[in-house]
Amino acid sequence: MNADAAGSTVPCGNLPEGASEAPGTITARVTDDTGATATASAAYTIVPPLPAPTGLGHVTGYGGWVQTLWSDVPGVGDLTLEDAEGAPYTIDAYLVRYRVVGAPEWIHVLRETTVGNVWEVAAADIREFSVAALRHPLERLTPAALRWSVAHAYASVVAPQNLVATATHDTVTAHWDKQPHGAGGVVRLSGAGGGVSKRFPMATSAGRHSVTFGDLPPSTTYRVSVEYPPPEGGDNYAWTEVATLAPPPDYEPLPSGPQNLRATATHNSITVSWEASRPDDPARYAVQVFHAESGYRVDVRDQLSKGVTSVTVTGLFWRIEPDTLYEIIVYERGIPQVTAET
Repeated sequence: MNADAAGSTVPCGNLPEGASEAPGTITARVTDDTGATATASAAYTIVPPLPAPTGLGHVTGYGGWVQTLWSDVPGVGDLTLEDAEGAPYTIDAYLVRYRVVGAPEWIHVLRETTVGNVWEVAAADIREFSVAALRHPLERLTPAALRWSVAHAYASVVAPQNLVATATHDTVTAHWDKQPHGAGGVVRLSGAGGGVSKRFPMATSAGRHSVTFGDLPPSTTYRVSVEYPPPEGGDNYAWTEVATLAPPPDYEPLPSGPQNLRATATHNSITVSWEASRPDDPARYAVQVFHAESGYRVDVRDQLSKGVTSVTVTGLFWRIEPDTLYEIIVYERGIPQVTAET
């Protein structure tokens, strides 16, 4: 086989059919373009490939890249790299392969430790990934001989496109282009000067691309945002402003919402307090707590006793975690009204 004049390593292809797994000797003969020849021999032992990594499936991504994690494989080989100053360092060697679902060929990328990053993921693509452990980096030259993990798929999420908001005197409706493969997120409506705040969580499987908010004050400007938060943060959102129309002649103003909403927190709990909508007429209130980044509902208290204006939550569906941002909505039960949010 031909070899690059500047090179020192060349793949020799697969072993011949029926090659024995017993220890043996391999002989190599190298001839340069002058006809000079050198010969060398070395003992070898054929070993099976390492087991396929497990635990693949923590596939996340944002923008043009995707990250996938897996469990370490005992016996994985070393890969020597150089840092920014040229000093060598050694890490574990894994080979990641990925492709658009249905494509005939895989793309192979040598990755280190238990993290593989894959760039250039198109918004409309569903990519599938798998990973193999290497005893030696040269094994990447014969990927068909490796043991690959079960493939997992990832559909990229893009920022909402073509967001449009329309309004009546007491409703705001948002429309946007549907995500190529569906995604979970949240739609937020906020008054230009605060005071009114509503949210609509969207499940991953819903594929929703239109939301209507009702019971709004008329002649008011609102900001509508649609967010598909990526796992590592980022800017997968779009927003627009719209104003509700003037009220009809028979319009009756909505009751005011809870006043002076405030919250304090420990490492695993949040205490929410507010002032009554109508101090002279005790009411029942409901409290909803959301994870600020993902939009998931963490806790809900909708059975508070009449007149209660403070509650401590620790998480009903998901525990309250340290160093985490949460959003809280309080509203009076049984009537449409302006809500309070913090």
